[in-house]
Amino acid sequence: MKNKKKGFTFVEILVLVGVLSIIVGSILTVVVSWQRSWNISKVQMDVQSQARRAMSKITEELIQTSQSKVSINVARDVITFQLPNNDYAGGTFTWGDQIQYSLISGPTGISQLLRTNLTTGQTEILASYINGMQFTLANGIISIQVTVDKTPKGEQNPVIIQLDSQVSLRNL
Repeated sequence: MKNKKKGFTFVEILVLVGVLSIIVGSILTVVVSWQRSWNISKVQMDVQSQARRAMSKITEELIQTSQSKVSINVARDVITFQLPNNDYAGGTFTWGDQIQYSLISGPTGISQLLRTNLTTGQTEILASYINGMQFTLANGIISIQVTVDKTPKGEQNPVIIQLDSQVSLRNL
């Protein structure tokens, strides 16, 4: 009588382990790739949000001023201007707060867009990861260029967004 044992042979177990290893490796590759893509997309959305927030606030205030009330320091990426008061006394505008936008390096080394009310001394950080601002003034129109970049975790290449806008100043 032959002794028949039920079970798997060593070769069958090795084949099974090999096939499972390939399947698990493929799944892990897909998951890691998906996670990396998700992380990059998240950083892209953050960078776009930062750039839009910065550009929106700058243009919202610049549209209120006039060319004679604007000073641009190209070397330091700084713009200073004065806002009109909400009154129109005697047929002329009266001018109020002096505002300055500038780039600073935050405590963690991340560049930030700083809005300073030079009249009251109040400061506000409007956006982070702003790597560059450029202002040019010609014929009552200010051209603004804001560059934002941020490197996702585990990546070497930064996500870079550049927004351009033009603002027509009041003719006062």
